[in-house]
Amino acid sequence: SVTWIGQAGGRVLPILLDQPKAYYEEIFAQTNGILFPGGNQGIDPDDIYTEVGEILWNLAKQANDQGDYYPIWGTCLGFEELAVLETGNGDVISLDVMATNLALPLRYTPGARKSRLFRSFSSSLLRSLRTQPITFNSHEHGLLVKEYKSNPALHTFFDMLSYNETPDGQFFVSTMEARNYPFYGTQWHPEKNNFEWSQNADYSNIPHTPNAIEASQATASFFLSEARKSGHVFPEAQRDKLIYSAKIIYTGKGDWIYEQVYVFSPKVGLDLHIDTYR
Repeated sequence: SVTWIGQAGGRVLPILLDQPKAYYEEIFAQTNGILFPGGNQGIDPDDIYTEVGEILWNLAKQANDQGDYYPIWGTCLGFEELAVLETGNGDVISLDVMATNLALPLRYTPGARKSRLFRSFSSSLLRSLRTQPITFNSHEHGLLVKEYKSNPALHTFFDMLSYNETPDGQFFVSTMEARNYPFYGTQWHPEKNNFEWSQNADYSNIPHTPNAIEASQATASFFLSEARKSGHVFPEAQRDKLIYSAKIIYTGKGDWIYEQVYVFSPKVGLDLHIDTYR
């Protein structure tokens, strides 16, 4: 996720859990957007990840309501987190949506190509996303299409832009964007196409074709174009808090699922806030 943001011209600030509310308010004021990345963190409303996520979610909604543009992106677990944050209910996420090590073409919903996200893509990329398996899925949970359609809190807040089907026949939402806020989510992993080459058996089908690379670049470019609309300014005197000051460990050899990891605190990181170069 760090390199995904970096390829579009952004910088990354890791956010820690279990901090005073003033900490999150300060971080919010200094950054241009937030990314909830994929992972394996609990996202029920009483989990610390969601408790802190709710603070940031509410800050972003309030800011946008007041004309202070501030985007959010959620990937995989982060995508699911968006649904939980808006509904306040962890049960909206099904625990039986098995799509692991699976690259899929998107199934667009009617009108999806007119969405803010997809209308920023070239017609050739939109065609590739529809016809080629270039979106990588690595999840056992997800937002079922039937849950989205039957839940007013979801279908009145988010537009479903695409859906997919698991090997055992479960239809799940794969791309969505908020109707009235610059909030976006993909159940699939756009960041892995360009930067992950894991030898782990569960990650062996990450697509690296030219069109898959373009999909990664286009999603990152779109999100950073949204972040550039934010007027927040990061204080350069605090550059040592950016993730680039952290120790990087190469983990690509053997059975690890990532090429490298950042070690920036003994505490668990929550998410990635985005700062755009100006």
